[in-house]
Amino acid sequence: MIDRREKRASYLTIDSLREYAIVDQRRMRVELCRRERVGWRGYVLTEPGDVVECSCLGWRIDLRQIYEGVNLPAPGVAEPQPEYAAVG
Repeated sequence: MIDRREKRASYLTIDSLREYAIVDQRRMRVELCRRERVGWRGYVLTEPGDVVECSCLGWRIDLRQIYEGVNLPAPGVAEPQPEYAAVG
């Protein structure tokens, strides 16, 4: 959540930043954010053949390569939810 709120707000203030990605460590999912002429546009990639393209660096990599060797839960298996202590 910090990556999507606090860090994102900070990233948007960097004029030279053109792209950034958030790579999920628990499931095959990459959120790619790219600055375009009219603002920021987000892309969500979830399939092994989906390609993360970083045009500002000139490289491409598919999710299969990113998650190679990572033990991910089988599709359809629910992830355990974190337990939070009640504050009060």
